[in-house]
Amino acid sequence: MKNKIALSILILIIFGFLLPRFVIPDTLGDVSVENTTCAKVEALVFFDNPIQRIWITKYQVIKLEDKYAISTYTLFGIPYIKINTRCLYAPLIQDIDVKLYLEENLIKPAFSGKMFCTFKTIGEEQNLPNIKKYVWAYCEEYYLQNGEIRAGTELSWPVVLSIDIEEIVGKYVIRDHEQTRNGVFMAEDQQRIFPERYQRILNANQDWINKTNLKSEAEMYFKVRSQLPVNP
Repeated sequence: MKNKIALSILILIIFGFLLPRFVIPDTLGDVSVENTTCAKVEALVFFDNPIQRIWITKYQVIKLEDKYAISTYTLFGIPYIKINTRCLYAPLIQDIDVKLYLEENLIKPAFSGKMFCTFKTIGEEQNLPNIKKYVWAYCEEYYLQNGEIRAGTELSWPVVLSIDIEEIVGKYVIRDHEQTRNGVFMAEDQQRIFPERYQRILNANQDWINKTNLKSEAEMYFKVRSQLPVNP
């Protein structure tokens, strides 16, 4: 008799756990797959207690008039907590963030100038909240000499960026990177750190990277600096 009661309770709990997953839709309103995934990542950050995560049986992303929200449900679809989200307002990582990271971290200028970088995205692998972004980066150093802008150090090679979510909800940052060594080691490193499906793209000619804007960026940068007041 006790075994039957225990089995009945277990079946009831399993039913209560599965019911909201099948009955309650994942989204309400016009919400993309990417935004749904992003919202669920926010929910995991917000509900960081393991017991609380077990208690929640369903996350639902809701499109409101000017924002998004996440409704959570417990056993049998009983409403739990609704939270607003922020990461849905923008892509997980902006191109400008990638550009600034490359300029600050990829290579040091040899002539005390400034690095200017551009890049081409080869691919991206998401295992949220962790992201691997595969790019081909091209960077040039520019510096002033006798009032003229001159080119210094340059590089062109594959880079893997490691991206994850910051403690502040919805803010993704580039944590680290791995780049191939130059010369004879490039092909070896390329095979090691890049998935096989990207190898053909990497082995192709890199002329599709737009390098022409870097000199213009440098000219604008030094022009603005020349107009700034000099501290006494």
